[in-house]
Amino acid sequence: MSLNFPSYIHQELKESDVFLSQCWEQIRREIHLYFNTELEEQVNNWIEIQLCITHFFVENKIAHSSELYNFLYRVDISEKQVSEHLAKKSFTKIEEALSELLILRSAQKVYFRNHYS
Repeated sequence: MSLNFPSYIHQELKESDVFLSQCWEQIRREIHLYFNTELEEQVNNWIEIQLCITHFFVENKIAHSSELYNFLYRVDISEKQVSEHLAKKSFTKIEEALSELLILRSAQKVYFRNHYS
């Protein structure tokens, strides 16, 4: 897995020890609010985050459900972003692409909250 974070997020990762945990909490909150389910409490790195989200999407057949677009709308990921992301990289499962997009979007939300609120 190689997440292509924007440069401002890379800088945040260098400067902040809590950024990863803040992103994980953001993701857990989004999934809990929409799907009313809890994910693991503790993760140690971005790979574990992606694996956990991908597993959740696969196990619950999210990528092939009518709830997918409602969830993407709620977390502010457009259909265009999904299409572009799928075109940029090859994924063995669509759930991997969706988990990457959720991580990237959550990292943006955390960054903007930390710096502008």
